Amino acid sequence: VSAYTGYLLDWLHRGEIDVAVLYDPRMARSLRTRPLLLENLFLIGPPDAGFSTVRAVPFASLAGKRLLLPSVKHGLRIIVERCAAETGITLDVGIEADTYSVLKDLVRNGHGWTILPLAPIHADVAAGLLTAAPLIDPVPVRRLILAYPADRPASRLARFAGQAIEDTARDLVERAVWVGQLLGSAP
Repeated sequence: VSAYTGYLLDWLHRGEIDVAVLYDPRMARSLRTRPLLLENLFLIGPPDAGFSTVRAVPFASLAGKRLLLPSVKHGLRIIVERCAAETGITLDVGIEADTYSVLKDLVRNGHGWTILPLAPIHADVAAGLLTAAPLIDPVPVRRLILAYPADRPASRLARFAGQAIEDTARDLVERAVWVGQLLGSAP
C-alpha cells in the first residue's frame, strides 16, 4: 500500500495495517517505531539542466529558479522551506503538486525543477529522461521510520514484513538507488 503518512498513521491506529514506513512523523505514544533511513533529497531537472549525481549544487543557487514542489502541508515541502530559510533565500514555487508522477512529468516537459528523493526517479535518471544533483549547504534530508501499533504485539508476519523492508532499504542504499544513511533494524 502506498499512501501519505497521515493515511498510514490512521490505518495503523485502526488496525487496518500492521506496519508502515513513515516520513518524519511526530512521535506518538500509539506507535512503536524503529529508525530506518535518513533519505537525501535531490534537485531534479530535465535532461538539458545538465545535473549530475556526482556534482553537488549549493542550495542557495535555487534563489530565483522556478520550482515545482508539493503543497505547503506536505512533509517534503516543509523540509525544503526549512533549508531555504536556513540559507536565507525565498523559493519561487511556480506550481504545487502532491504526487511524484505529476512533478516528474512537469519537470520532464520543461516547466521547472523539483526536489525529490532519488529512489522514485532513479529509472528516469538512468534512462536520461531526468537529471539529478545532490543539494548541499544545507543537505535536505528526511527521516524514515518503521512504525508498528503500540496497542498490540507485532505479528510474526508484520515482523517479517519489517525485516523485508529493512533488507530492501539496505540493498537499495548499497546500490545507490536510494541515497541516504541507514539508521537501524526491524524488531
